[in-house]
Amino acid sequence: MQAPFAFDSDGNLVISAYMVEVLGLGKRQDSDDTPDAIRFDQISTEAKARAEADSALASDLSALESRLGDAESALETEQLARSDGDSALASRARSLEARIDAEEADGSDLRSRVDELESKLRGEVARLESMIQSPRR
Repeated sequence: MQAPFAFDSDGNLVISAYMVEVLGLGKRQDSDDTPDAIRFDQISTEAKARAEADSALASDLSALESRLGDAESALETEQLARSDGDSALASRARSLEARIDAEEADGSDLRSRVDELESKLRGEVARLESMIQSPRR
C-alpha cells in the first residue's frame, strides 16, 4: 500500500490517490466553494508547518536535554566537592578533639603535680612553723 502522504524532491506534499478519494479532494463540496487546488495547498502548507514545528521542538528538546546533562554534571561535581570538604572537616575535627583530649590529660597531670607540690609545700611550711614555735632543746 502506498503511503498516504509524501514529499516530492521540491519539498511539496504529495497525497496518494487513495487519500484524495478519502478526503474528497476531487469532488466539490456543496457547502464549500473552496477549489481543490487551494484545499490541497492548505493541507500542504499545514503539513510543512507541522513538520517544521516538529523539527523545532526536537531541536529545543535536544538543547534542553543537553542543558539538563550539564546541570546534573555540575551537581555531581558540587556534591563530590562537598563530600570531600565534609571529609576534610571531619578529619580536622577528629584531630582537634585528639589534641584537646591530650591537653586535658596534660592539664590533669599538671593539676595532680601541682596538688602534690602544694601538699609538700604545706608539709614543709607546717614543719618550719613547728620549728619556729617550739624551742630548741
